[in-house]
Amino acid sequence: MALLAQGLRQCPHLGELDLSLNKRVTWRGVAAIQQLLDTRTIARRLPEQSLCGPGSAALRELRLNGVPVGGAGAKLLADALQHNSELQLLALQECDIDAAGAHALGAMLRGNRALKSLLLGWNR
Repeated sequence: MALLAQGLRQCPHLGELDLSLNKRVTWRGVAAIQQLLDTRTIARRLPEQSLCGPGSAALRELRLNGVPVGGAGAKLLADALQHNSELQLLALQECDIDAAGAHALGAMLRGNRALKSLLLGWNR
């Protein structure tokens, strides 16, 4: 997962990432992609650092349905999304998210104006 996140950091114009049903991406995997969602981190990347050519768009859709991110992963995502102005869809269905993780995501929504869809069905 860390190698995937490293590669994605070098390709900032990737718009969608779907890791659904990948049981190996636990909350630790979410920690590896956390920096991809923090717009402050994205803004620090210079276009010439991109291996995928010029472009400044950031991830707009992240699908983690069926990935056991749990409450810890939900909290990591919520923290990163506090500083994100690009992600429009976050799919976290069947991710074993507990009440604390759901609360962190709800609190994130107060400050995040970019997110249009948050899918949380079939969690705890």
